[in-house]
Amino acid sequence: MNQPTASPTQSRSILPLALSWGTVGFYILFTLLPNSNSLMVKWPWVFIWQVGLMLGPVLLLFQLWQKSARKLGSRLDWLATAWCVALPFSAAFAQFIHQAFWYAWVAICSISFLYVLTAWLTSSARIHRLLLFQGILVTVFSAFSLTSWFFQTVRPYLHTIEELKTYGIERSFDLQILTLRNWHPIGHQNYVAGYLVLSLPLLIGLAMSTQHLSRCFWFSSATLSLATLYSTASRASWLALAVSTATFIGLCMWLYPKLRKVLLGVSVASMLLFVIWGVSSPRIRGLFSALFNNGSQGELSYRAVTNATGWFMGLDHPILGAGLGGVTLLYQKYRPAWAGQEAELTYQLHSTPAQLWAELGAIGILLSLLSLFAIGYLAWRWCHAQAYNKTQSTQKPLAIVGIISGLVGYIAYAITDYQLDNICISGTLTIFVAILIAENKESQISGESLSESKAGHELNQSTVKRLTYFGSSLVIAVSIWLYPIHRAWMLSC
Repeated sequence: MNQPTASPTQSRSILPLALSWGTVGFYILFTLLPNSNSLMVKWPWVFIWQVGLMLGPVLLLFQLWQKSARKLGSRLDWLATAWCVALPFSAAFAQFIHQAFWYAWVAICSISFLYVLTAWLTSSARIHRLLLFQGILVTVFSAFSLTSWFFQTVRPYLHTIEELKTYGIERSFDLQILTLRNWHPIGHQNYVAGYLVLSLPLLIGLAMSTQHLSRCFWFSSATLSLATLYSTASRASWLALAVSTATFIGLCMWLYPKLRKVLLGVSVASMLLFVIWGVSSPRIRGLFSALFNNGSQGELSYRAVTNATGWFMGLDHPILGAGLGGVTLLYQKYRPAWAGQEAELTYQLHSTPAQLWAELGAIGILLSLLSLFAIGYLAWRWCHAQAYNKTQSTQKPLAIVGIISGLVGYIAYAITDYQLDNICISGTLTIFVAILIAENKESQISGESLSESKAGHELNQSTVKRLTYFGSSLVIAVSIWLYPIHRAWMLSC
């Protein structure tokens, strides 16, 4: 009697399980794929990228069908809905409507991944497994990045230096040379730096929350990632990592008063490390020199031009922006005349606020600020619950402190660059926010009965049915729309 009813359930769960593993593989692939940022717009990788993104909405539809989908809670569902309405509405009025809808669909897929992941994180064990997975992936990323950089950049250049010596020409290895900085594997040194700024505090949190061999492994991973970050010669990463380190130490002092003496020593050591890093890096020394000279040279003027371009573009489209993807196509139109030959061509504005203002206007800035406020509220509520938890342990909370610190540091870094179009960075942000949501739900469950908690986050039957029909129709419509685009892409190669 039980066997016939069990087998259909098992057969129905095979496809969602396969899609889930496909999502994991997709995330790992575009984290470690060499030059992934450029390959995302090259056939056939663009097709693989789109198929991977489509897994998010499809998995969410399966969760709705199996009645396992859950609300985000904390009024985040209203915010997610506002984004899902604003993105296509902005695209509908964009000058380049097809590009705008293309990127709007990417953003909607990211939101669907957030719902799928939050619904899966139903236990502390799953949260811990996800933390370990992300930590191991960052470790592999750093090892792969440093190895590729050494064999493909450092060693050939050192060989060139030796050859030049035979001609009496003296050269040295200098990270101020753009081509010598570590861009592996994403495709640009700033992307590598942004990913590590976001992820490094998690490794520190995992190291401090484990013991014996595990602690040695995570501290070694953090050291490896720090060396990789240094090899990018990113100036903004130095400032952002200082912000995330200060956040990590400050939160630990608040949550664990007994560790304050140790943390004071750690803060002094960290300060010395940042001073040594800054003094040893010619680019960081050059940054302060440029600031004292009123930013008259180098990349500061480059960013001034790109930010001014974004400002003028946003002023021309103040409410809904020029549409996602519009910066690349409209850049020359809004580039100021006083820029001269500076920053003549660029694919992004090197500032997330400027990019959002230019492409999404006031509605994008408003929703972005609300999103930052929501993430800050989740972090504060979790910290507040931990601070008044009499039976708290440092096993998992220190890893969550690492996540919060990484998010704060990356927000500081995002002021100087726009990187949300990278799967590894946007995917990590989605994972961190999903973990914060799940942690807040877990603390909420501990304060109320399980039935009350489920009732607060489950969707009613009629809502599930409407969302399933609408989502299925949307996925089919988008697939029909994308088919001729990908076919033309394929035939053009």
